[in-house]
Amino acid sequence: MCQQKQLLDQEQSREQLKETINRLEAARKLAQNKHIELSERLKETLENLQQQCKTKTLAERKMAQDLKNYENKAKNLNVCLVETSSKMNYYTTQVKVQTAIVERKMKPLYLDKDRAVFMKANLNNMRQHIEELVHRVKNLQMQTSGLSENE
Repeated sequence: MCQQKQLLDQEQSREQLKETINRLEAARKLAQNKHIELSERLKETLENLQQQCKTKTLAERKMAQDLKNYENKAKNLNVCLVETSSKMNYYTTQVKVQTAIVERKMKPLYLDKDRAVFMKANLNNMRQHIEELVHRVKNLQMQTSGLSENE
């Protein structure tokens, strides 16, 4: 009887061990599946972050290039503005000189109408050049101020 009881206890212990082994095996499989799932999600998150960094870097590069382009345009406009101002000063001086010459020469030449008409045409032509240059300077100033506002 004692022996039978021992055998029965051993059998129960074996059954309990088998159940424990089965539970441990199920828990191990569950943990393994969770580990695989978490690894995949972590890999996906890492790929997303890498893509975001790439996109951000490209956007920063483009912004830097755009800024450099705007700076170059502003420099070019300033150069044009200086050149145009210089030309305008030159033509203004020329008009003043020509006006003085014409005024001096016109006094004795009231009767020489052809020459007076020619000189007047020269003056009008120079005035027209100056008006065009003034218009160009205003446009360049507007463009320069427009670029400054965009920055």
